[in-house]
Amino acid sequence: MKKILLAIMALFCATAMFAQVDFSKLRFGARAGFGIGMADSKYEGETESQAGFQVLLGATAELPVWKFLRVTGEVYFEHTGISDESNRMYMTGTTVYDATIFENIETKYPLNYIHIPIMARASFVKDIVYVEAGPQFGFLVGKVKTHREGSITTKPNGPGQSIVTKVDEDSDASDSMKKTHAAFNIGWGANFGSERQFSAGIRIGFGLNDIQAKDHKIDGMRVTHSDIQVSMRYWF
Repeated sequence: MKKILLAIMALFCATAMFAQVDFSKLRFGARAGFGIGMADSKYEGETESQAGFQVLLGATAELPVWKFLRVTGEVYFEHTGISDESNRMYMTGTTVYDATIFENIETKYPLNYIHIPIMARASFVKDIVYVEAGPQFGFLVGKVKTHREGSITTKPNGPGQSIVTKVDEDSDASDSMKKTHAAFNIGWGANFGSERQFSAGIRIGFGLNDIQAKDHKIDGMRVTHSDIQVSMRYWF
């Protein structure tokens, strides 16, 4: 994937250097939308996904570079509330007392990013339909304040009553996350209006690097940030 990313960046540089670019046609706009943000964890051959609702808002610019090909750059803020629910059972005890523990805990991870995607965008059918692809760079902003909520039930393996302990606590997990990450995006959509001032589309981002901080990385585990977005643009 790193080779693909480098190839795309080299293509953009070559296009900007050799194409007859008319910078007077550069236009600016706004982009807003929503989606699903996902943290995909791979460990010992198994993959788990933690998902959450995502909102985004930002600015965009577009420059025609050759016939139906454009380069678009964006800067937008993204908030994703990733949630992970843990349900497990295990045994604990001594020769005097033993019990079965039932845990049902949900952990929420609020993540805030500033994203900068650079997309090659091709339009077809009289500039109505478009497809796009390109790299994206993300910067984690603010603190990652996690919240754990649920219950732990201790059931004696013998006489006695079960004990239920409520869990409701906050913690700071900022040090466990990298401050930057990269992704590769693909998308498609449609343009509207007499001057194509509006557009709506779908974009999928595939995480390229591990977002775990080096000092907090779990051996053998890889965690990437991916998303699926539905958004609208308006060109001024």
